[in-house]
Amino acid sequence: MATNTHYRIIGDIKVKNKASTNGISKEKKVDISYDKKETNFNDIAIIQRNQPLTSDAPYFVVEVLKCDPNAIISVGIASSDIDKHAGQYNNSLGYHNNTGRIYSSWKIHANTLGVKYGKGNTVAMYVTYFGEHLSTVLIFYDNFPIATRYHFESNKNWYLPTITFSGGSAIISVLWPDAVQQLPSIADMSVSQWIRGPLSRYNAHTGYFENHAKVEDLPIQSPIPLSKSFCYFIVTQEELSPTDGKGASVGLATYSPLKPTPTCSLMKDYYTWFSKTRSTYFNFL
Repeated sequence: MATNTHYRIIGDIKVKNKASTNGISKEKKVDISYDKKETNFNDIAIIQRNQPLTSDAPYFVVEVLKCDPNAIISVGIASSDIDKHAGQYNNSLGYHNNTGRIYSSWKIHANTLGVKYGKGNTVAMYVTYFGEHLSTVLIFYDNFPIATRYHFESNKNWYLPTITFSGGSAIISVLWPDAVQQLPSIADMSVSQWIRGPLSRYNAHTGYFENHAKVEDLPIQSPIPLSKSFCYFIVTQEELSPTDGKGASVGLATYSPLKPTPTCSLMKDYYTWFSKTRSTYFNFL
């Protein structure tokens, strides 16, 4: 293990600073390379920023510059004793490139369906709420919100930006929290930026979300929570099932809908409302 004042490093990882192309001194990116001579999925290489995420510096960005087909990268948040991929260790969170899933804590079934990423893609983590016992994180793919997740860690000193590697070689460029000049605006996100699964599409011309794959459970979620200024939302159904008249259901969830979509239960941290009557075109929910 290699340590210095800035990083905790385990494995074949090299770090090189570079100035951002925009010329702003605040925006300093860091190139990080993982170059394992032999492909080994059991050896996990880890780099962590020693400075935790805070309410003043809640956001960091990772751009993938190179990624072998067999490389596994996980971008997330973890404590300083992690020895596995981020998201597959207790009280950690990790977005994995090879599956596109966002894993929470160590239970690999507690995951969110995201988007696979690789060379040319950008991934970001934004802690939008720091709670006493848990916090919420908004995850971005190419500057677009794709998931919200709980982070089940009460010790804020362990909110360390973490990137883990295994398998083939990879090179990434990182903008650490203390180098971020401006946070992304999340207070006024339009409906076109709502989180949806890979099979869902937003039609900018009509303003409707479309389910061309005819998937039964295809969740769409606002990346920001309801509040005094954003206290309700309306769903308009343009098309329905021609056989049973079923359309959309509406509900509340405290984080990204899992895949498969949860069933309704008052003892869970979500609920769903289904219309008991046959829906018609352009019903409002």
